[in-house]
Amino acid sequence: PVRFHNQVDDYLERIRHSTDGISGYLPYRSSIDGRLYILEYTSSMFHESNGSPRLVRGIARDVTDHIQSTKSLQRMEHRTRLLLISSELTQKKLSILSHNILRMQEEDRRKIGRELHDEVSQLLVAIGVNLDVVKSMLPSQNGSIHERINDTKRITEDILDRVRRVLREFRSLDIEQRGLIQSLRSFIDDFTSRTGIKVQLCEDDLVEILGYEQKAVIYRIIQESLTNAAKYSQATAITITIGCHADE
Repeated sequence: PVRFHNQVDDYLERIRHSTDGISGYLPYRSSIDGRLYILEYTSSMFHESNGSPRLVRGIARDVTDHIQSTKSLQRMEHRTRLLLISSELTQKKLSILSHNILRMQEEDRRKIGRELHDEVSQLLVAIGVNLDVVKSMLPSQNGSIHERINDTKRITEDILDRVRRVLREFRSLDIEQRGLIQSLRSFIDDFTSRTGIKVQLCEDDLVEILGYEQKAVIYRIIQESLTNAAKYSQATAITITIGCHADE
């Protein structure tokens, strides 16, 4: 049709000045099913021996499905990148939250420890003193009452011992001042004296370069492990090894 002559002339002019031919993509809507197809074409010109143009050869192939698949894959990759970024942000938030929870737990331990030491322990000691005073004021022939007072005092002393044991378990607060290794050795010595279980600590001083949160976690893990061992394992000896493997 005449209306396309200018476009054909431009097309042929492009081919004529191209050494390798031209290529590109063309949209084509089928008159049969009305579907839009994408065609990838390559055109080149053949010349006579004297250099004059002889014919144009064109090859086109349907790349509609390929392009759609590529776009679908690109969209999937984009969603994957967004999910990865979201996952990294979530991990960072969880890490920050974990650190905050750990510090809050340690602060709660400090508060509970202070209350147990300053209030509960002193009250128990006062109860024991009062029991001694009451016992001294009673006639010696009140044997049953004396026995009941002695039994109550034993219960009070047992409660006081349990409170002191909890206080010792809460004591990891000197990690920043004394270091993790020294704090662990102090806890282990106390653990052995209470349970009779021998504990060998094989440590690496490099652990001291860790941050407070990491040290506190290690301390609590060892503390809980030893407590469980004393309760359930019937162990007579325990070995704890802290070492560096690669970058861990």
